[in-house]
Amino acid sequence: MDLQEIILKIKKSINYLDFYSRFIKLKKIGSTHMGICPFHMDSNPSLSIDINEGLWYCFGCNKGGDIFNFIMEHEDLNFIESVKYLANYLNLEFEEFKEINNQEKENKPKLLPKEKSYNLLKIFSEYYNKILLKTKVGQKALKYLESRGIDKEIIETFLIGYCPKNIENTLIFINKKKIDIKDLISTGLIIEKGQEKYYELMNSRITFPIFKSNKIIGISGRAIDNKTEPKYLNTIGLQKNTTLYALNITKNYIKSENKAIITEGYFDALAVYKIGFKNVVAIMGISISQEQLNLLKKYCNRVLLLLDQDKTGTEATLKLLLFLALNNFSVEIAFLKDYKDPNEALINNPNKLKESIENSIDSFEFLINLYKSKKITDKQNFLENIIIPYLSSISNLVIFEEYLKKFSNISKIDIPYLKKLIINYTKNTKLIQNKTNKDINTVNLNINLEKLIIKEYGEKLFILCFFFYNFDIFIKILKEQEFLITENFRNLNEIEQKLYEHLITSKENNSLPNTYILYELNLEEIIKAIAKIISKTDKQKLYEFSINILKNIYNKSIFEQIKEALKNNELEKAKQLQNKILKN
Repeated sequence: MDLQEIILKIKKSINYLDFYSRFIKLKKIGSTHMGICPFHMDSNPSLSIDINEGLWYCFGCNKGGDIFNFIMEHEDLNFIESVKYLANYLNLEFEEFKEINNQEKENKPKLLPKEKSYNLLKIFSEYYNKILLKTKVGQKALKYLESRGIDKEIIETFLIGYCPKNIENTLIFINKKKIDIKDLISTGLIIEKGQEKYYELMNSRITFPIFKSNKIIGISGRAIDNKTEPKYLNTIGLQKNTTLYALNITKNYIKSENKAIITEGYFDALAVYKIGFKNVVAIMGISISQEQLNLLKKYCNRVLLLLDQDKTGTEATLKLLLFLALNNFSVEIAFLKDYKDPNEALINNPNKLKESIENSIDSFEFLINLYKSKKITDKQNFLENIIIPYLSSISNLVIFEEYLKKFSNISKIDIPYLKKLIINYTKNTKLIQNKTNKDINTVNLNINLEKLIIKEYGEKLFILCFFFYNFDIFIKILKEQEFLITENFRNLNEIEQKLYEHLITSKENNSLPNTYILYELNLEEIIKAIAKIISKTDKQKLYEFSINILKNIYNKSIFEQIKEALKNNELEKAKQLQNKILKN
């Protein structure tokens, strides 16, 4: 029995309600079960559990997944250890424990000393940089970067590179440098396909070395077209929430200005740097960890938030603002009108980007403007969840009284009532005293996780993972609207193909798909998003959700074909294709 079979046996044997009830007192609410989350300071039940699929999600701290994630989080275990734990819980026979131990030994990669790993990552970052700047193979990637406003000076400064599709030159380079290929497999840069067959993790991707202090702790690769998914790939073990992108270059500028401009992604930080604001970092996401915050504290106590301008970006700005304020940072907000992010502004109108930074507003003014824009029915919720925590964070009594008076005048809410809310807030949450929270999720504000995950990994990869936990929906769509499956999953990348083939094989064998594959491919973030969706949605809506995603994938493919037909002046073909577009 291999590890996949053991996992299937665990999932078939376990009673999800009994299992979760060992850790949480559950109450049935509608089709789900709710309880107090053990992973953050929770006073109201915010953790939802689907006892049919075994998936859980907390709407307070945004953590979630399946039984393996839960035990990994609760007992601080790795994946193999969580399998052992659950096997022991179910009193599985000794042979199965032995099998897990054997599997663990087989799968356990050779651990490199950190310094050796850092050195290899540095060597390859420089190698990829040279390919980008000095070879014909790198020209396509170079043109792509130039199209996004990134010039050679920026490329050299930040050691941006390109990994070609063909590994032959890399193998020659490895031999010349006398590097043991097994060491590169341990770093995740090289993947073994079979006996003496290899490919590079970053192939056909632009590479961004991720520094912590002066060491490269990982590499992130970005696809150079919008069809390749996932858009970004990271080397094994890269913990982006332990550092800040560009800080190794910009820390002295931040220190001299006593201010850091915070952006979401690599291209956004590079855009801001290019127009002359060199005190910039990227948090590589929409949230900031305590460790990242502690890094910033070494260089400044003032920040300017310049995040994406969509709804998710606004929500992220609110969460970051509150978290930073609670950690005694002075916060400003910059707005980019007409552009979704700093990089898009750089490409189309660099002056607009510059103006948005120069005309940033105080965070309290930003909150007041948001409060005024809210409907009357939403104002109380915004007051209690945003305004009150913000006011509670102000330690300077003069500023506190000034802001309190200002908000009272605008909202027409009496100061005594506001002070009462503040006292209750600080008493109940103890957030002012508790500065050691691990992450931003202490603030009760939900981000649209599923949209972010779909944006990050792509619709095809997401929906394939989704079907692993909703296999009955996959079968139903195959019976009722087969073309949505067969048409959408023709041109797949290696990861997508592996998942699709497993789903089809499971159907043919009349067996359930094995979710272990998702762990094997490091897709835990997608599992978490799926858990959230399932926890708040009934089966019919899940079916409609799946159909809508499949229609979106299908329509995007048709739109691409229409564009190509119009480009070739094939008007009749374009008209025929237009009739194939599906309505959601």
